[in-house]
Amino acid sequence: MGMTTNLFNAKKKWIFLFFCFLASFCSISYEILLLKLVDYYLEDVLFWECFTIGFFVFSSGLGVFFFQTCRNKNIEKIFYIEVLLSLFGILLVPLFLLFTFIARVYIYNYRYFDDSTAFFFQIVPFSVVIFSCLFGFFSGLEMSILFNVAEKVFNKSYFAISSFFYYLGSLIASLCFFFFLTCGLVNYEISQLSAMCNSFLVLLILILSNKKSIYKYFCFIFLLFLQVFYIKSMPSFYQFHLKNFYYNKAKWGQSNNGKFFISPVGFSQLLNVIKKLPEVETIITPYQKIDKVTNISSYTLQDKSEGDITRLINQTFTLYLNSHFQFNTRNEKDYHQYMAHMPVMLTRHKNTPNILVLGAGDGLLVREILKNKSIESITLVELDPKMISLATKFPLVQLNNYSLSDERVSIINADAFYWVKKNKRKFDAVYIDFPFPHSFDILRLYSSEFLRMVKMSLKTEESFLIMDIPFQSKKSRLLVDNKVLIGSFQKAGFSNIIVFHSRFDTFLLTRKSLKDYSLTYFDLGFPTEKINTRWFQEKSNYQIFKGSHMLSFENSIMRPKKIIHFDPMF
Repeated sequence: MGMTTNLFNAKKKWIFLFFCFLASFCSISYEILLLKLVDYYLEDVLFWECFTIGFFVFSSGLGVFFFQTCRNKNIEKIFYIEVLLSLFGILLVPLFLLFTFIARVYIYNYRYFDDSTAFFFQIVPFSVVIFSCLFGFFSGLEMSILFNVAEKVFNKSYFAISSFFYYLGSLIASLCFFFFLTCGLVNYEISQLSAMCNSFLVLLILILSNKKSIYKYFCFIFLLFLQVFYIKSMPSFYQFHLKNFYYNKAKWGQSNNGKFFISPVGFSQLLNVIKKLPEVETIITPYQKIDKVTNISSYTLQDKSEGDITRLINQTFTLYLNSHFQFNTRNEKDYHQYMAHMPVMLTRHKNTPNILVLGAGDGLLVREILKNKSIESITLVELDPKMISLATKFPLVQLNNYSLSDERVSIINADAFYWVKKNKRKFDAVYIDFPFPHSFDILRLYSSEFLRMVKMSLKTEESFLIMDIPFQSKKSRLLVDNKVLIGSFQKAGFSNIIVFHSRFDTFLLTRKSLKDYSLTYFDLGFPTEKINTRWFQEKSNYQIFKGSHMLSFENSIMRPKKIIHFDPMF
């Protein structure tokens, strides 16, 4: 058996079992990390997740098939397999971020799509497939070698025990990944830990082997060098990626006097500009990735030699969840005032003592709702406790005016879907502020089943439900995406719907009552500077849907229908 016989003999059974456990742990960790990267950076998440898992399993089968059909079944090759898996683990996140960087720079520098740009646009999703195939193939080879050792070196009964430990490693890796996210580890840090585990297996083979090889020691030293370089450089590289991802939505140029302006720029100049941009603050939770991005516009350099940025628009910022826009502090009042106060104006239902808010853990919507003096209690259901924590600290706590600390506000950390399902309490109004359904996991919160449960929480016929929606305005026709939204509400039993637009956003308001909505300005008794009488005079600001003629477009949990077909974020 060569080296592997010397490695794992009858006296080293527990070492062999540990080897099986750790090898599987690393392989599954890489695959789960790939799925997380898909969730952060790609659209059609379900499609690419299925694609990624399918190719990983298929490639594992190819690895097993390759080993079984290979004439020279040299078991000593497990050393090189572990070296390659460790190398792939080190390069996984940097290469993925590099592909994202290249695609984004190319797209935003040239601003058009044709056959020449198609490759750059597709390089990111297909890099996921390539990495999945590589990890799958070498994991299949690794598994075949280990099981071959279990059967040949030990005995056939030991094959079952080694299989148990191998798949136990997969289970523990899945559980540990959630723990890593709970600890706030960034994706490159998780990849680093997995690669270190693979490097440890390389070291274990070297220690146990009776045959010493300078070349193999060189491979291990090279891996150590890459690990050290990775640890030192990845925080800066990751920050560089975030800056490019969020700030590079325009083409920055620099004039002779040091002032930046929007125009086509060269690649080297772009790199120089990105280095000078403000850093992006990132928080990782088990539920999402939260990015806080400082707002910038055209600015000048205080000292061209140092390149310090001086103008940052009064330290305002934009918040992103899983790389998707959440709010911008410069214009969030426009959004939240329309969502909080326009329903009261349109329904004339000002007396709403008991309010249910689903989502909106930043406290900005609650700030506006509390302006209504009739409010007695607000029940806020937010999935992520970390978002609540951020909303109670500077600078967000100043922005929401300490709304979450108000004695009338009760905060519940729970999944809104299951909380509403179990809820027996009735409310005078329900405000829904969820992320847009970029994934099928969130799509269930836009399903007719969920909306039907929310309807059961409304107290009276006059009680209303308001939700911000990804509604696309078209004068000529109603888009299919919009029909899915309206059809889902109609299937849930809402046949009196009005969709209205603020300056930047769109909302859907509905209630049980069939009364017409009041389309004239109504003084609420407190300032609503973003809403004025001119809004009601422009009929293009709203659309009314009555009846149930779009039921066939329903988005259901059992038969989900995609609502967002294009995300301008990428």
